Amino acid sequence: VDLHLEKEATTKHKIDATEALFLQLEQVERSIDAAVASRKMEIRVIHGIGKGKLKAEIHKMLAKHPQVVSFENDHHIRYGWGSTLIKLF
Repeated sequence: VDLHLEKEATTKHKIDATEALFLQLEQVERSIDAAVASRKMEIRVIHGIGKGKLKAEIHKMLAKHPQVVSFENDHHIRYGWGSTLIKLF
C-alpha cells in the first residue's frame, strides 16, 4: 500500500499536512480491512522516510488495531526503511 499522495491530487485541491495525514491513515485502515476480508496474512505499507511523523502515527494506530498481530519497520530492497510490514490475524 503506497501512501504517497499524487501531486495532481494535492495541486487541484490544496491539502494541508493534517488533512493529508488523515487521508493516509484512512487508507491504511481500508487496506487492512480489505486484506483481512481477502484472508491475507500480511501487508506492507510504504510511508517513506521523511521526518517520521506518518510512520509514527501509523504505528500508533497499528498498536491498537484488533486485526493486527504485529508490525515492524522493515527494510525492503525497493523501499529501503520507508515501509512497515503488518502481520494480520
